[in-house]
Amino acid sequence: MAPQQEPARSRVFWDVLEEHRDEAEFSLELFDGALESPTRNLNQLATYPEQRLLAHLDALELGGAAVAEGLLAASLADVGPDRPHAPAVAAFCFVRLSRHRELLDALGHPDQVLRDGTCRGAQLAADHAFRGWLREQLSRPVDLELQASLFGLCARLHEQPPSCIGALQSEDARLVLQACEAARHGDKHVYLPLLEDLLSHDSAAVRDSALVTSLAWGSPAAWYQCERSALGLESAVALALYAGLAGRAQHARLAEALASGQARSALIFALGHTGNQSVLPVLYECLASQSVLEAKLALQSISMITGLDLEDDAIRVAHPPVVEHELLPEPDEDEEARSALPPLDDDDLNADLVPAPELELPQPSPSAIIEYCEKWRHSAPPGRLLGGVAFARENVARYLGRAPMRQRRMLMLLCSIRGHGQAWVDDRALTRVQAAQTASLCATLPDKLTHIGPW
Repeated sequence: MAPQQEPARSRVFWDVLEEHRDEAEFSLELFDGALESPTRNLNQLATYPEQRLLAHLDALELGGAAVAEGLLAASLADVGPDRPHAPAVAAFCFVRLSRHRELLDALGHPDQVLRDGTCRGAQLAADHAFRGWLREQLSRPVDLELQASLFGLCARLHEQPPSCIGALQSEDARLVLQACEAARHGDKHVYLPLLEDLLSHDSAAVRDSALVTSLAWGSPAAWYQCERSALGLESAVALALYAGLAGRAQHARLAEALASGQARSALIFALGHTGNQSVLPVLYECLASQSVLEAKLALQSISMITGLDLEDDAIRVAHPPVVEHELLPEPDEDEEARSALPPLDDDDLNADLVPAPELELPQPSPSAIIEYCEKWRHSAPPGRLLGGVAFARENVARYLGRAPMRQRRMLMLLCSIRGHGQAWVDDRALTRVQAAQTASLCATLPDKLTHIGPW
């Protein structure tokens, strides 16, 4: 009698695969953190940590059904607070193995960490088959949590959704936010009136999302709302958009608003998007702020205008003082659309707190920076600037190729608005996807971008 064949499961090196799983989760944490880096650019992320992440995910995928069922399936049913990236790693492999239906319970799960992690993994792994499955699911009646996750995936994958008119009118803010993001890739003539109504929604995240899309679609109501929210210091997103789209007179009003003491972090961040060298004097003052965060935000904004090299040792304090890290409120689920920007208020004592990404920047040396900038201004080109050169299509494309990740998000939204919403970039996608989408985005820009206003 032939010897009984050993079961396939016992031939799997589970300890090795468990190590790949743990390393994939850790690498995804590194990658998602690096997407907010104020110093690293897209090419640097492609080398590390993205290559490391994909290597471990590939190893898990090669394990096939045995690994999916024996090691990863549990992560799509429950998740502990010590492993928040486990659902994303599992979902990535399930999508790659075309086991789409097994994601449904997790995508509609009441637990936010499990639901959002599953969305994250599916977004990174999505292929043509998954996109078709996604559209199919949205054509069916589903519960609210699942519908919100599916619309969120449509938005991230730039898929034109089935009708989201009902979702945009929902009483649930999360569903409205995800539908609002998805509508960006739908029919302007159908969705613009609904998005204009959402400019006054109770949720700040919904208002900001509707504002971006409505501006791109040429809405006068959106421009009025943007100006009102910016000058009223109501929205960090509106401040940055207003700075990036308005003209010199409006820039002066933003600079003057710093004296009020309100929303200073968001204002300093926004001033970098003006491209206006006349705001440099107020940014010089911020370099010497008692707030380490304000000083570093000012350095970042000065760099965006002048092209100052953030890696230049000459512009940093050699031995910065030891200070307590300044903290920002950690964004909750409803704040996803705004999490890239400094908050308007930094003293929410009831919020979970995390270090502000800009704290990675060097401690600036005000005298060295001012000396550099004043010399630079003697030969600086006129008009709106980006990285020390004219704000023109070719220069914008080059700048986005080397820009720190922390600067890219708002710059890309501004470019989408100036390109009338013809192209968008998923700022949480893998680097090769972001690079291709950025190239498409820049192709939609007019040759000269020095005009005032959003259109």
